[in-house]
Amino acid sequence: IAMTAVTPHTPAPLEEMSLSEVTRCYRDYISADMARLLRLTGFGSMEMKAEGCWVFDEQGRRYLDFSGGYGVFTLGHRHPKVVEAVKDQLDSLALSSRAFFNPLQAKLAEKLASITPGDLRYSFFSNSGTEAIEAALKAARLATGRTGFVSLEGSYHGKTFGALSVSGREKYKEPFQPLLPGCHVVGLEDLEALDRALDE
Repeated sequence: IAMTAVTPHTPAPLEEMSLSEVTRCYRDYISADMARLLRLTGFGSMEMKAEGCWVFDEQGRRYLDFSGGYGVFTLGHRHPKVVEAVKDQLDSLALSSRAFFNPLQAKLAEKLASITPGDLRYSFFSNSGTEAIEAALKAARLATGRTGFVSLEGSYHGKTFGALSVSGREKYKEPFQPLLPGCHVVGLEDLEALDRALDE
């Protein structure tokens, strides 16, 4: 474990933080590389609020949000029906204990089973895409009894160990080698590489 001495610092209230203060916090406590990258790529302002498909910075400039929270905000930011549902849920059960039956989760699983093709009927609810990838890797091993995986060059599946192992971007993988064995990355149209990667 690497440890560094940190000078105690009393943070300013969020609404009073300047861009330079936020940048310093990113640099000192999150990632100096990320702080530099955000400034270099033109995202060196602070997101302050969002509405519909727009994100607003500290100067009131608006940006069209093409990522939608990486797919979370498919109805846009702060959609009134979603906000109302979240407030209602907060008034009853802010976070499931995961120790009891949850009626909403049960009904959602039933609905998903009714609209998925074939005999797909079981749902696994996760908190992120990388968790979904980890579950898929485990399910593939259980279903096939095999341990190898083939993925595409340039693909990105997440930052957890298994998801990183099947991602096709070496710059993300390099610092964490060795990763899971038996993972092969092939180019999109490289049928020879695909043939070499596949076995019995």
